[in-house]
Amino acid sequence: MKFIQPPGRYIVLALCVLGPMLGAGYIFTLDMAPAPPFPDWLQKMGLIAILVASGIGAERFVTALKPEKATTAAWQWAACFAGILYTINPFVYSRFMAGQYRVLLGYALLPFFAAAFVTLMREPGWRKALLASIWLVAISIVSIHTVGLAVLVALVFGVLWFWRHRANTVWRKKAGWSVVMLGGAMLLANSYWLLPALLGHGSTAEAVAGFGSADLAAFATNADGFGWLGNVLALQGFWADTKSLYIVPMDVYSWWWAPWLGLWLLVLFGVYKSWKVQRGLAIALVALIFIAALLAIGTAGTLAKPINEFLIHYIPFFAGYREPQKFVALIALAYAYFGAVAVAALAQWAQGHAHNQKRAPFVVLPVFALPFLAAPLMLWGFNGQLQPGLYPAEWYSVNDYLQRVDPQAKVLFLPWHMYMRFDFAGRVIANPADRFFANPIIISSDPEMAGAKSYTSNSDQQALQSSILPAALAGDKNVAKNLRMLNIRYVIVAKELDYKRYGFLGTQPGFSLVQETASVTVYKVNDSE
Repeated sequence: MKFIQPPGRYIVLALCVLGPMLGAGYIFTLDMAPAPPFPDWLQKMGLIAILVASGIGAERFVTALKPEKATTAAWQWAACFAGILYTINPFVYSRFMAGQYRVLLGYALLPFFAAAFVTLMREPGWRKALLASIWLVAISIVSIHTVGLAVLVALVFGVLWFWRHRANTVWRKKAGWSVVMLGGAMLLANSYWLLPALLGHGSTAEAVAGFGSADLAAFATNADGFGWLGNVLALQGFWADTKSLYIVPMDVYSWWWAPWLGLWLLVLFGVYKSWKVQRGLAIALVALIFIAALLAIGTAGTLAKPINEFLIHYIPFFAGYREPQKFVALIALAYAYFGAVAVAALAQWAQGHAHNQKRAPFVVLPVFALPFLAAPLMLWGFNGQLQPGLYPAEWYSVNDYLQRVDPQAKVLFLPWHMYMRFDFAGRVIANPADRFFANPIIISSDPEMAGAKSYTSNSDQQALQSSILPAALAGDKNVAKNLRMLNIRYVIVAKELDYKRYGFLGTQPGFSLVQETASVTVYKVNDSE
């Protein structure tokens, strides 16, 4: 059977996923709310690139670990399956629906680094160390959290290869220097934020220091479905899956659990076959699954809780993983390899019994359905949940007006929510006003998620959140005066969610109505009452 070669097959796969989303307008999801002047076509190209890179990266990773006994024809099936499984799964689905494109970019680059590191361990040298460091630095640019995952990959494979060459002094010396070069390049490239953070300064240090028990509870791995351990082993358990922000398979299909029984059996078969031909590698990847599962459960699970609490308190920056389910990406990477080994074994068995390759598709193709059944809502616009949306024309009009009359004026945007439902998006998204409007815009920085308070806020936001707006909603008549103290000159009220709570602005002294349309109201804060 002839294959569409990568990247062609993953471009086709990406179009099957994103096809209905490619019309005019932006794709809005929870944490992904782009705004002009960022072009909508570039957003869509980026989303396509994530899926294509995920598939190609997974193929490159499993090919770097290809067993010697696997035939080229069988491994073509295997690599294709690995790429599809790494691209189509519940982890990717949930992160797309939550709009965590940076996490997905890091996820897409992770197997490229893993493949480069395996190549480095096989033939240590400065060139291969440089290549691996380029991938690692690229990961750090798009998703600093994924760096920790890459370090775990390097640790597991490093231990495996150093054990294999424990008696080879020449190899150990070359490999040791190569790893030092890799780590040095990574530290040098990130020294601009890493050094201040280690000294307790900068936004990274402040954010990590702000993480507390409320944040861990708000973003804890959920147990709905298979339980904590079962969920992370099924590449799910993302905290947002239970918040009614989008549908998940168990909301729609009574059989949602069945494909995972098939995938787990396939992975176990792959572990068995790998154990027979590459025992050390099988142990390393099973260890990676075990470590990742333990970390992905976080402080939610009974057995994992004390271990993760220890890491949070004593390992620098580990507290930054307030959302531990990210470690599931490592399980997906290991599944890609074990799934590939299993598919290769099935393909070789079929080819051997038929004495040609014609029988292989009838044996292997049913297995290819498993990733799609395990994430059945990903295809065709995420089951129609995501469609392109356009900002209201009135938003453009208000932006033009403010830029014309006072381009530097500070503007308060209401309703006061960091996340809320916007009609033009058709769902709950992060408030995009500070990106859309050219003026300095003040929006809420409170996620309103189970008391999580780790989001940074400036003095204006703190004053509005703690005193000015609560007093205004309670009937205080000095709202305009309080806003002038913050040098706020205009107030935009988008007619979304609970906007009627702010109707008092129309009768308060110190405000003048500037514009009122079907979707927005604009007030000017007068210089005097």
